[in-house]
Amino acid sequence: MKEYKMYQCEICNTQYKDRSDCQACEENHIKPEGIKQCEYHMDQYFANYPDIITVLMKDGREIKYIRD
Repeated sequence: MKEYKMYQCEICNTQYKDRSDCQACEENHIKPEGIKQCEYHMDQYFANYPDIITVLMKDGREIKYIRD
């Protein structure tokens, strides 16, 4: 019987055989700094929840998420 050791990125759950590849993956992910803006629109089912959220990332970019 063989023991098989894997490393898993704690952010995206990708598995790697090599520890350094896994560390590089974890360091490559850009994390959110905070929510910059929320937009609300009247909707009979989701009136209390935002339709659009703009997130400020640690690298300075703003990423917009839109509810489906």
